[in-house]
Amino acid sequence: MRDGPGVTAPRVAVVGVRRVRQGLGEHFARWLVAAGAEVPAFVARTPESADEGRRVLARHGIDARGFTSLDALLAAEPVDALVIASPAETHAVWLRTACAAGLGVLCEKPFVWGGADPAREGAAIVEEFSARRLLLREHCQWPRVLSAFFALHPQAAGRAPSAFEMELAPSGRGRSMIVDSLSHPVSVLQALPGGLGGGISGLSFSTRDPDAAAIDVSFRAREGGLAVVVRLRSVPGQPRPAAMAIDGLRADREVELPSYRMSLRDGARTVRLGDHVPFGDPMGAEVAAFVAALRTRGPAGADPGIVPRLRLLAEIAAAFG
Repeated sequence: MRDGPGVTAPRVAVVGVRRVRQGLGEHFARWLVAAGAEVPAFVARTPESADEGRRVLARHGIDARGFTSLDALLAAEPVDALVIASPAETHAVWLRTACAAGLGVLCEKPFVWGGADPAREGAAIVEEFSARRLLLREHCQWPRVLSAFFALHPQAAGRAPSAFEMELAPSGRGRSMIVDSLSHPVSVLQALPGGLGGGISGLSFSTRDPDAAAIDVSFRAREGGLAVVVRLRSVPGQPRPAAMAIDGLRADREVELPSYRMSLRDGARTVRLGDHVPFGDPMGAEVAAFVAALRTRGPAGADPGIVPRLRLLAEIAAAFG
């Protein structure tokens, strides 16, 4: 890390800054800078995509060098951490490479995917990071919306819910919607009293059509009987609608464009989440927490929620077919 006047600025590289699928890499970069980190470099697949990545980041005032391998990047621009925003099927390789290099990692969800047993592979990678006491986080920002939800519905705070619903609008269809989205509700449930520690039962789907544009996923927690419904509706454009309900108390996310100001709405009542400031946009809050952990060199180790979250996601995706 480089120290300024009283400030320690972590140096963080990014994998996947272009808008190939969800296009989150450039937003990770700008939130890193907003949180006080430096983004000196990124990894791209080809020299051509590196050139495009430089132009993408330049739009946010970030002057970063592009490399086609992490080894080349580290030789030229030593960094403290890596943000992985590439497609999920590539995550395992980047995670292992970062671990071998001694880097902390913030990884886009799902943590790993593809291969015969993503849950087992993910658990092995988490163990590698934990053994080296390297910071490891999966980017699941929705639990950071809970404080606003409880400000809107204070009667839901501090108790284990009996029913939970979430509506999300991924861009894919069929099984890809499940893989892309289920980490969000599972991470929220992990943050609520009761959670899903005992696993699930009664898993069902409104359809098993591999090209379905709408899927409802339903299940219950084995311990406590919490009833969960996740409603997925494929929506290609931005901003995508989203909502959450606890015991029938519903909050709809609203996004004002072009400012991207977010709010939770219940009838005429509104709770503001901020306007592109750290701890406003939940993505910004998640990145800021990662940078703060890097700056203070702690807490080290892996997020304990990663492995159970991945196991549940793999179970649900496998059941869908």
